[in-house]
Amino acid sequence: MALPVFKDIHPAHDGGGYSCTNEEPHIHTALIDRYHPKGKTFQRAAAISSGGEIPILVLLSRAEEVIAIDHSYMALGHAYLKCIMLDLFGPKAFLDMITTGDHATATKMFTEAKPLVPTCMHPRLYSFDVSSNKKFWNISLETLTLIHSRLDKLTFVHGDLTDLSHFGVFDVLYISNALEHQGRSRKGPKMDDFRTFVKDDGLVLMTTAKGAKNLEWAGPFPGWETLNTKEENMIGPQWVGQLWDYRILAKRPVCDAPPADLATGV
Repeated sequence: MALPVFKDIHPAHDGGGYSCTNEEPHIHTALIDRYHPKGKTFQRAAAISSGGEIPILVLLSRAEEVIAIDHSYMALGHAYLKCIMLDLFGPKAFLDMITTGDHATATKMFTEAKPLVPTCMHPRLYSFDVSSNKKFWNISLETLTLIHSRLDKLTFVHGDLTDLSHFGVFDVLYISNALEHQGRSRKGPKMDDFRTFVKDDGLVLMTTAKGAKNLEWAGPFPGWETLNTKEENMIGPQWVGQLWDYRILAKRPVCDAPPADLATGV
């Protein structure tokens, strides 16, 4: 099985990252499936990698090509590690390890898989936290088998989100809560930055912390139509009581952007 490609376009910078997401992949899945015909794949998708759950679990089964970018070797290392473990041990053994929370098996798989991860990521890879990952890999064996068969359609890139402008135009883009964070230039991206590499009528999946005071994070965003939004708790003990505002937006001509009324419910 061919594994994902890795490209390091900015090795001088290594930002903070996560070993797994703190968002709900199934919510992003429901948002996409509501606005994209089921059974029809996107040609090109791009995403912040983080720990890999959104590009792997949500996008890889729905796109012919996925580029997952992150400024953190830690995040990329954990995402790439999951692909290696999935390929080395197969979908069933990998899924059984996660769903049963088998720490001994997880440690064994991690030890065998780590040498196959790009060496620049090794210093940020300490272990595989099966307890944290268990929350997100609640998918069917059939879906994971499909994902496994498509690992060669995935490319991991070390760089900032706006570096995606070097990789062409995408049908769908996942940005997580990137508007709330800074890149290597110490400036955060803005929604306008994504217009150059999201196609017309293309989709953006995003989250913002509920109650964000900065309107640049919360919107509305000229030239982007909010199709739907859903509130859900952040995942993890450090975020107890905090809410994510999940959104799916579509790129529109700036002059024709509709009012910022939000649809609700998934």
